[in-house]
Amino acid sequence: MYQHLKKIDIKQKTKIYILVSIIITILIWYIQLYIYDGWYFVDPKLENIIIFKYLGKITAFATTILICWSFLLNYRLPIIRKLFKNPVEVRELNIFTTKWAFILMFFDPIFLAVNRLPDLSLYIRFFAFRSNSSFYGIGHNLGIVILLIILFTTIFLRQNYFNSTAKVIFRSFFGIIPFLVLLHILFVQGDVSRYPSLRVWVNGWIILAIFCHILATFFYRIDKEN
Repeated sequence: MYQHLKKIDIKQKTKIYILVSIIITILIWYIQLYIYDGWYFVDPKLENIIIFKYLGKITAFATTILICWSFLLNYRLPIIRKLFKNPVEVRELNIFTTKWAFILMFFDPIFLAVNRLPDLSLYIRFFAFRSNSSFYGIGHNLGIVILLIILFTTIFLRQNYFNSTAKVIFRSFFGIIPFLVLLHILFVQGDVSRYPSLRVWVNGWIILAIFCHILATFFYRIDKEN
């Protein structure tokens, strides 16, 4: 198996690492649910759709890790630059992670809102900004803002990646995402806030993404090398 892995190019290996990091996140979450008996319970009439609650959580975790990977690739640390001799491969992986983060992030609220069906108007209102000032309401609104930023940056990046002005705009918008994700987690007070091991793991990834952004913004200026 090790010999087989050695033959895989670095681009494919990185995709495997990304997948493994997502699987580890989901496993930590599942173990924490088991340890703390945190299984979700709903009205017996809705038991057949409880699976969507779990799918919503899984897509949320996957989205968060993909966003963090996007920062690791976009703001290349020395180890990333050492591994990837060809900058184009890094760009392609960056687009790959950003695209899938955007796709999965759409599924997160779609799955979480399923329990509002068959009331279509109630289902649609789940995706709107909330006017209440509760912690959950603020966290909910931050989630929508993050979704809109990812939508904008994904489309904009795909069309204008090699434009220098586009890169500045991209980093300005996309750079605030890990901060917003961290705030979203804190305000929503969901599983990440509830379970210690999951909190350390997920927040660790987010802090690493923020660290990469700060280094790239104030120290590296890696655009000069492209």
